[in-house]
Amino acid sequence: MGTDTCDQVCINVPGSFNCSCHTGYLLKSNGITCQDINECQTIPGICEHTCINTDGSFYCACNNGFTLNTTTNTTCIDIDECRNQHNFCDQKCNNTIGSYLCSCNTGYELWAEHNCFDINECNDNNGGCSDICINTEGSYHCQCLEGYQLIDSKNCEDINECNTNNGGCDHNCTNTNGSFECSCTTGYHLCDHLYCIDIDECLHKDGLCGDICHNTEGSYECKCQTGYYLGDDNYACHDINECSMEDNACAHYCENNIGSYRCYCFSGHQLDTDGHACIG
Repeated sequence: MGTDTCDQVCINVPGSFNCSCHTGYLLKSNGITCQDINECQTIPGICEHTCINTDGSFYCACNNGFTLNTTTNTTCIDIDECRNQHNFCDQKCNNTIGSYLCSCNTGYELWAEHNCFDINECNDNNGGCSDICINTEGSYHCQCLEGYQLIDSKNCEDINECNTNNGGCDHNCTNTNGSFECSCTTGYHLCDHLYCIDIDECLHKDGLCGDICHNTEGSYECKCQTGYYLGDDNYACHDINECSMEDNACAHYCENNIGSYRCYCFSGHQLDTDGHACIG
């Protein structure tokens, strides 16, 4: 009984035998030896991306960013790195065919393809702010100088402090750009930039009145001592001639003195102790 010399598979036939090969091999012309079939060369396009031949078979591989379709084992499926979190993006991930791209939220800029850094909007034209620009993480906002207020998100206008409680001024409030000023009516002086205090003209102005100076709220008035009257100039005091008055108190006759008067009696009469009546 003889033996076969087949490399792989022996098929018996009447009076002889034939050799055959396993799948993935081809019988050489000697009818005995099997050689590997390189499917990657003999079946063009058998793999969508890369074909790798093995002894008696082959397998397919995919480019970076793809994975092998386990249903066909020959086609490739894009890997969604953003969904599978196989990415290094700081903020936003945008999937592409075979790869992905990073992007940033508003107010940030991309650096080194993956990292997001805050944009300092204030470095560009002061952020469009008319006064002060305040940078924040991912954004910014505008502020106004003291005495101004925002009329929109960027522009400032003067606050008229006098429109609210007269600016806190006792008397007069005058609005200025970015501020305000208080002032007082005549006869008062300003204290602590807000309050008006009466000026005592009688203390601060010598010779204001010819005789007696009497301070009043916001002004003053001149007065005279007893026996004098205030002239039309409201300054000088003049002697009152009491003797010229019809109702002078002397019983007989009157002698005017500066600032006063004196009563006298006719001969044979004596002035009473009250200085007015005559006895005798």
